Amino acid sequence: MKRYAKHMAATVMAVLFLTSCFRENMDTFGSYYIYMSKDTTYLELKDTLLRQASDTLLKDTAIRVLGVTRSGISSEYPALSVRLKVDSAYMDSMLAVYNDVTIPTASKSSSVLYFKNTMILPADCYQLERSLVIPKDVRTGQINLRLNLTKIAKLKTTKSLVLPLGLVNTSGDTIRASKKRVMVRLKPKFNYKDVAL
Repeated sequence: MKRYAKHMAATVMAVLFLTSCFRENMDTFGSYYIYMSKDTTYLELKDTLLRQASDTLLKDTAIRVLGVTRSGISSEYPALSVRLKVDSAYMDSMLAVYNDVTIPTASKSSSVLYFKNTMILPADCYQLERSLVIPKDVRTGQINLRLNLTKIAKLKTTKSLVLPLGLVNTSGDTIRASKKRVMVRLKPKFNYKDVAL
């Protein structure tokens, strides 16, 4: 009886192990998930802006491309519609934990400490394509983020600017929860060229 019980226990453990491996492989290789291509994208803003007195003159913009990827090795992907949102609630929750003096810094996770000396990028400083259609048989789609450098320069902040973006729904594959966000982190380091009035 004991030998039978040990055999059954070993069989159950083997099944659980194989199931876990199968799910992991499905997560990695099966065409079942959609996720952001990167967890974070960092950009130093070193552009030269013309300045007259204290006001910038150029309505300059820069485009940052963000990737949305689906898992799988199949070459027969269907067309897929994807939508993004600015996940300000997530950033607010991280900042709340970071600024909570009752929690020791050593106890705060790296996800929380990421938001040290940051502020959210104001809505008038960018234009974002919030929807995307990834064509049939294509694995990765691109979303354009257009930055208004002049408005960012006028913020006159020493903080890093963060735009937290998250996938909210798709017309097909399931969103991979662990990679559903990308943090666009901007560090203003503009060069200014003064011009006469």
